[in-house]
Amino acid sequence: MDFALWIALAVVVIASCGPITNGGTRRVNDKALARHVTKIGLALPPELRQPVISRITHRERLTAWGGVGGLVVGVAVAIVLGRVGPPAPNGSDPAGFMIMMATSVGLSVGAVAAAAGPGAALNPGAPRMARGQETLLVDYLHRSELVALVIGMVLAPVTAVAALLLAPGMTGGQRILVVVAAGLATIAGAVVLLVLRHVARRPQRARSAIELAWDDVMRAGGMRQLLVTGLLSGVAGTWVVVFTTALFHEAPVPATVVLLALGVLSAVAAFGVPLPFWVGRLHSYPLRRLWPTGLDGARRGSTGADGARRGSTGVDGVASC
Repeated sequence: MDFALWIALAVVVIASCGPITNGGTRRVNDKALARHVTKIGLALPPELRQPVISRITHRERLTAWGGVGGLVVGVAVAIVLGRVGPPAPNGSDPAGFMIMMATSVGLSVGAVAAAAGPGAALNPGAPRMARGQETLLVDYLHRSELVALVIGMVLAPVTAVAALLLAPGMTGGQRILVVVAAGLATIAGAVVLLVLRHVARRPQRARSAIELAWDDVMRAGGMRQLLVTGLLSGVAGTWVVVFTTALFHEAPVPATVVLLALGVLSAVAAFGVPLPFWVGRLHSYPLRRLWPTGLDGARRGSTGADGARRGSTGVDGVASC
C-alpha cells in the first residue's frame, strides 16, 4: 500500500474514535449523540446533557490527540527507517504497519489519560456515592473483550519469538524492530489492563440515581474505548513483526506460513472473540449488570435506585458520603 494511503488510514482510525464530537472537536454531532442515548436506553435529563457531552468531548479529544501524536512519531520513524534501512523486495515496505503501530500506541496513551485523569468524572463536585459492593471490571466490560485483550498481549511476543527462531537470517536492525514492536504491543496491553482495573474500582460521585447510572454508562464507554486501543496495539504490533520478518525480507516458506497464521489469529482474536457481544446490547451492558431491577426507575429519570445490585447501602440503593 502507498505510504500516503497508510497515513490516510491512520487518520480514519483516529477520526473513528470520536464519532460524537467529530474526531475530538468541540462540534457535537447531535444525531450521533441521540443515537447513542437511544442505544443505551437511559433517559438523559436536561441537567445532565451538558456534563455528559463534556465528558464525551474530553474523552474523545484526548484520545484523538494521542492518536495524532502517535501518527507523527510513526511517520517520522518510518521515514528514518526508509532512509537508513535496506531496500525492500518487490517494492514492499513495513512503513505502513509502523505508522499504524505508533498510531495505536498513541491512541492508547490518549485513552489512558482520558480514563484515568481528573476530567473523567461526570460531576466532580457531587458527593461520593457508597455502594454496598465494589464494582468489578466485568461490570463494565464483557469477559470476551478482556479475553481478546489478553490474547493480543500474548500473541505479540509469541510471534516475535517465532520470528527470531524461524528466520535466523534477519539482520540486527530487523531483530531490534521485531523486539521493539512486540514489546510495545505487550506493554500497551498491560498498561491498558491495569488502568481498566483502576477505573472500575474508582469511587463515584453523583447527586441522584439517574446521575449515577449515567456515570456507569460513561465509565463503561471510556473503558471500552481504551480497551479497543489496546486491541489495535496488539494487532498492529503482531503485524509489524509479521511484515518485517515474513514479507519484508522474504523469510523461509515455513516461517512465513507460521507467522502469517499468527498474524491472522491475532486479528481474529482481537475483533472476532468479542464480536457476538458487540453486535448485541453493547451500550446497555453496565445497566444490566449494575441496575438489574432499578433500571426502569433510572430510565424514567427518578432519583431512586431500588434494587441496584451493587448499590444496597441506603434506602434507594445508594448512599452519599
